[in-house]
Amino acid sequence: MSAIYPPSHDAVHDDHRHDHHHPTPTGWRRWLYATNHKDIGTLYLLFSFTMLMIGGVLALLIRAELFQPGLQLVNPELFNQLTTMHGLIMVFGAIMPAFVGFANWMLPLQIGASDMAFARMNNFIFWLMVPAGIMLVASFLCPGSACCRLDAVRTADAADGPLDGHQYFCHAHHGG
Repeated sequence: MSAIYPPSHDAVHDDHRHDHHHPTPTGWRRWLYATNHKDIGTLYLLFSFTMLMIGGVLALLIRAELFQPGLQLVNPELFNQLTTMHGLIMVFGAIMPAFVGFANWMLPLQIGASDMAFARMNNFIFWLMVPAGIMLVASFLCPGSACCRLDAVRTADAADGPLDGHQYFCHAHHGG
């Protein structure tokens, strides 16, 4: 349409011929099936805040142990596990999802787009991150891990076996 001539009555109705108004999901379905960039950004930010709180609890345990010299609350192996898990949770569970959440919120607004490209894939990737975060936090509860055996989260020697010569698996103990 030209800026000089007003649109004709037929042209206005032709533009709306293919509009299909689907009802917007409400309640929990709004968040599960979100395609709006602001909703997906909010999901990332809520996940990030939750992981920030979990990482903060681990930081409080670390600080409580370091309050005085000597052993207060946890043994040295568990302290190392708390430190490692705190770092993993804060970087991969709090900082990176917060950046993605802010990007989902702000980038479409900054570039003038109506939404993010591939909104369903964006939502699917968020919902893949939730079980990953649950598995990361639940690794404390797995036999042979941080709270049970205290040598599962090792970064430098991940390919080696435990130093005490025993084999430890997540649901069974097959010792030598």
